Amino acid sequence: MCDKTALPAFLPHVVSDSAIRYPEVFTGLLEPWRGVLLHGPPGSGKTLLARAVAAEGCTFFNITCSSIINKWRGESEKIVKVVMRLCCIILGIVLREIDPAILRRLEKRIFIPLPDFKTRTELFQMYLSSDNIELVPKVSFEELAAKTEGYSGSDIKLVCKEALMAGVRKMMPHMNKSFNSRKDKITLSDILTAIEKTKPVSKSLEKKHEDWQNEMGSA
Repeated sequence: MCDKTALPAFLPHVVSDSAIRYPEVFTGLLEPWRGVLLHGPPGSGKTLLARAVAAEGCTFFNITCSSIINKWRGESEKIVKVVMRLCCIILGIVLREIDPAILRRLEKRIFIPLPDFKTRTELFQMYLSSDNIELVPKVSFEELAAKTEGYSGSDIKLVCKEALMAGVRKMMPHMNKSFNSRKDKITLSDILTAIEKTKPVSKSLEKKHEDWQNEMGSA
């Protein structure tokens, strides 16, 4: 998993801080990767990791297929050539298999897995520890993590959102226009119901990405 709680573990594989500070040292065979591929099940944090690279002192261009496709013949190719000249590292993010010719140019291939128990615990703590949220009674984040094996970071965020909405729906009949300051109360029952309603979308894909990483990966 690569959400905010796990980014530091993956960043060194994508961009080397030393290579940025001392480019004269990293030449020849030590030259940094020109192409990096992030792959993994949906919601595991690949896009978030890519954005985190920008915070490491790098100039970051977020380029999608739709942003380079042009209706005029030859314009798309020109845009691609300009981007390739500007970029020191090409960072690709995929959910499914890609053409071998493209894969050859993405030398470093990194598998971004679903969150483990520790990371799921930290995610629940992060989402449910707001000053505006009151847990009634106190909720064990470890218990919630144990019940959400196979959930992605996005799935866990959706669970917390659904539980919060359940609490809001209970309070709606008692709210009025003068009701400005409040804490959203969430019960353990609300969270467990939200977990039951929210099915993970990534679990079946993780094994496929693991097998591909074992065969073709490099990190």
